[in-house]
Amino acid sequence: MKKILNTLIIVVMIAVGFTFTFGVNAASSDVYNVVTCPSEDMATSMRVNWQSDTDFTDLKVEYTVATDTEYKNSITVNGVYRSFSRQNGDPKNAVYNGFSTPRHIWNAELTGLSPKTKYIYRITDGSKNYTDNYSFETGGLNDEEFSFLFMTDPQYYEKIGASKFNFMTETHLQNDDIKFTFITGDISDKGGDSSYWEMFYDKSSLKKTVFATTVGNHEYYDKGTVTTDNLIYNQFFNNPQNGPEHVKGSSYWFVYNKALFIMLDSEDKNNLVEQQQWFRNVCNNIECSYIIVGTHKSSFAGAEYAEDGKYFYQKWGHIFDECQVDLVLSGHDHMYARTKPIINGEVVDEDYKGTTYILGGSAGIKYYPKKDDTNLDKWDCHFDQRTVCSVITLGENLKVKTYEIGSVDGTKYTRGELKDSCVLQRKRFGTIDTTFTKEEFEKSFTVKNNMPDLTSGSVSWSEKGYGYVKNVTVTNLNSKERLGSVSFINNQATKLDVNGKFWIGEINQIQVDIAYKDGTSTQLLLELNNDIDWGTINSATATNITSSTFTLVINAKFNKDVEYIDRIRLIEGDSVRKNYFLKAEDLEKEILEIELSKNLMEPLTTKTYKVQAMNVNGTIIWEQELTVTSLKELSEEALYQYEMANIAFKAMIDNLLKALLEE
Repeated sequence: MKKILNTLIIVVMIAVGFTFTFGVNAASSDVYNVVTCPSEDMATSMRVNWQSDTDFTDLKVEYTVATDTEYKNSITVNGVYRSFSRQNGDPKNAVYNGFSTPRHIWNAELTGLSPKTKYIYRITDGSKNYTDNYSFETGGLNDEEFSFLFMTDPQYYEKIGASKFNFMTETHLQNDDIKFTFITGDISDKGGDSSYWEMFYDKSSLKKTVFATTVGNHEYYDKGTVTTDNLIYNQFFNNPQNGPEHVKGSSYWFVYNKALFIMLDSEDKNNLVEQQQWFRNVCNNIECSYIIVGTHKSSFAGAEYAEDGKYFYQKWGHIFDECQVDLVLSGHDHMYARTKPIINGEVVDEDYKGTTYILGGSAGIKYYPKKDDTNLDKWDCHFDQRTVCSVITLGENLKVKTYEIGSVDGTKYTRGELKDSCVLQRKRFGTIDTTFTKEEFEKSFTVKNNMPDLTSGSVSWSEKGYGYVKNVTVTNLNSKERLGSVSFINNQATKLDVNGKFWIGEINQIQVDIAYKDGTSTQLLLELNNDIDWGTINSATATNITSSTFTLVINAKFNKDVEYIDRIRLIEGDSVRKNYFLKAEDLEKEILEIELSKNLMEPLTTKTYKVQAMNVNGTIIWEQELTVTSLKELSEEALYQYEMANIAFKAMIDNLLKALLEE
């Protein structure tokens, strides 16, 4: 019965009619694949992409506010076209389907728009021939609450799957005041097959919303599974051209209501460093309330592509941590999972810290079952074998609601079952203090240790830096190690915790680099006196000298409560002949005997060594020269007699000392 009901729902979905046709006065049925794409600043501009037969060389976009249904006060923008093409670097065995008919790719950007305003537009040839209306709503200039729809992997290859995707879009456009739709790849099952793209444009609600998309592995495919590049994808979308040179269009960023969205091309592996540096620059230079990342490959995956997820997180996870990304939205794995906040691959339970990763499941009919529990402890919610989408709301906090496909009654659409819901803490907040001065801020820096743990502590500063400071980076010049960096995303950014990276027994030189938002920078030098009473080493002597070795004796008075001495070294010339690492029980001893290898010396030779003590920081804190003359090589019998005589001599001396003390 349930199977029959599902079939009826799908039939109804198709029958309701989501196919888009051009109006009666259409420029031509040969003007097609129209889509609204985000601009860099969605408060004042928007981008449009479409395709046409090559007969058209003078098409335009006519747009106006949504209330001006007769276009009486419309503005017209000329479209710019180029011939559809593949670049010369295509693999020789790449095969394409349906692109042999020549076509033009058209772009237009609508600028000077009013914030928080609904617009309509249409394509025209200038002779009163028009397409149907398309619509969008611009973003605001302030940090106001809004919602967007997240879906992934519709993977168009048959009409039933296409209708499911479209049905969810229609449902949430009606019920959730969606400002745009966010898709993380695999829109088409094969990027090189024109018929799959036509399903997307014919069966999706592209007339009613903006589509922010990025590329998946299937957009990189030709008609089959030969991997090409992002050029096919870029001829179906007119995304902002603000990404790295080699992945323009498939890597880009845009802002809506002060929230920063960054799309990554996870399929391009040849320009990873270029994308990473670009990503850092974008995050560091754009003021925003949230940072949301879209990418096809999924970190913390658990179905078909768990290994792909491990590779992607290895390359990008530390950068998301560094830039304090709020949310990473992805696909590829065709199962749904939402992680707990993650830093450095581990769950973190601290305010304002951690990135949440959502694997969006499938917005079509292709699913993969969960088969890898490696990330089970990191998931807060997971399920498989479902067609789902998520409504994400950004405001005072970040809300996620994930739904199954719903139902329809006439023209009324009802949401499906709520499968996941969460509220994530907002990281970026605070009131800017207008009394801020750089001089006072720089004077506020202090460094301290966490007694009795001298290796750990913190560098602290005034909370007034919020709004004026971009970030603070701290380095220990003793070790030349970067201790960390703090981005001023909220007014809680007042210190950097240091764990196990201060040097004990020394004055630590702590360098602080302050980067201000006005482009200036300052470097400070702080000192942390971590001097301690570790004890003394009085002398190093040689005993039990033979023809080839001796015993190194260290006379010392260590502080048994401080494990500061790391090792004793015996140096000959430039070579380390012995490294003796001290154990806790060695600190209790006043006489430390260190056995050396028998091949240390030749018979009847004199050598001068250096005996050194090194601390846990790798610094030499004590050194003495030691000259040793080896004995003549002895037979085993002579050696035995020598040893016995040595024992007898030592006993005699002990008895003599005892007698003297008794007197």
